[in-house]
Amino acid sequence: MGDISISNGNHINGNNIRVGVQRKSCWYEEEIEENLRWCFALKSILHTSASQYQDIQLLDTKPFGKALVIDGKLQSAEIDEFIYHESLVHPPLLNHPNPKSIFIMGGGEDVVPYSAHIPSYADTWGWVMASDTPLTLSADEFDLRIKQRIEGENRYIDGKTFSSASTLSKAVRKSLENETHVYTEGNARYIYGHGAAYKQH
Repeated sequence: MGDISISNGNHINGNNIRVGVQRKSCWYEEEIEENLRWCFALKSILHTSASQYQDIQLLDTKPFGKALVIDGKLQSAEIDEFIYHESLVHPPLLNHPNPKSIFIMGGGEDVVPYSAHIPSYADTWGWVMASDTPLTLSADEFDLRIKQRIEGENRYIDGKTFSSASTLSKAVRKSLENETHVYTEGNARYIYGHGAAYKQH
């Protein structure tokens, strides 16, 4: 989980004959689940340490630029962090008629799930937005609020993108309707793998 490995780059074809030239490279490898790993080449390891609560790595990757890894899981990467952060922050603030202060945390009852593909995660990542009233903001109104409230231009999120990202497939809607698991501190489901905080228990 979050392993750094060195490869000599010996390319062996199906006949056990080496092809190409020998090269050394350093790779970041993340275990997604048993029998599935995601890896990419590194330019350098900028920082590695451990706090009381988590293992921390700052990597300079070839495909995604600088990347933060906590407890062996990629958190954000320079090349596509805007997708993650615009999707996390802007929808709740733009759907609120007049935000004064904010609190962002995990999801709960009455949430609107939405997702975006994050290339450096090699997957689609989801968020939930909670409200005690239904979301009725149209794509056009969403765009108008972006113009009124945000300086500069978003690189990812706009009204059409949010509308599309917050529309769930029939299979997902049905699965959510049938979900009965209630998360508590004692029975929470964790992302695959273990971090420093997990090791303490």
